[in-house]
This record gives sequence, C-alpha cells and structure tokens, in this order.
Amino acid sequence: MDYSGNKTAMGQERIIAETETIIRQHLSKDGFTLDLTAVSLKEYGAKDIARMEFLRPLTSLAFGTNLCGAKGVKYLAQSEVLVNLTSLNLFYNKIGNEGVKYLVVSDNL
Repeated sequence: MDYSGNKTAMGQERIIAETETIIRQHLSKDGFTLDLTAVSLKEYGAKDIARMEFLRPLTSLAFGTNLCGAKGVKYLAQSEVLVNLTSLNLFYNKIGNEGVKYLVVSDNL
C-alpha cells in the first residue's frame, strides 16, 4: 500500500511548535550544528526548518533518515534562512534525481 500522499506520512499533522521543540532539543549550544538524524520530521518538517529564523547561523545540518523526499529537499534548498550551511547530510531520504536537481540549482546553499 502506498502512503506517500497521506498527511501523516508527509509529517503534515505535526504542528510547527512541535517541530521547533524537537529542533531546539537537537541544536548545539553554539547554534551552528543541528543533528536531526532519524527524527522522522519528513517533508513538512523540512518545510518548517527552512522557515525558522533562529536557524540562520546554522552551518551543519544532519537530516538523514527523515524520509523528506524531493519536496522536503526543495524546501531546504530554497530556504532563505539556511544560507550559512557548509555541511548538509541527507542520507536515506529518498530524494531521487529530482531532489538532487533542487540542491544543484539552489542559489541559497
């Protein structure tokens, strides 16, 4: 059974305040490193991260095993907040060729 269009499968049911709480728990004290490996934030978690202004100083984002897909990568790649990233780990997110294209053409990363 394909759950890819399901709101829960995309992480849409999580409110932004929940995502922010998770992020703050995993953010380094200096605010430069965020390790969200295997937190399962999914597509809409990536969307939330891409908009959180307090993440502007972030230089390293480990976002592996979150199943964000190509759309989630698009949010990260087009983010006007994550412009200081020098390291982005997206292993096991099923981003495919489409997701790679978003990263390659990004003016922000």
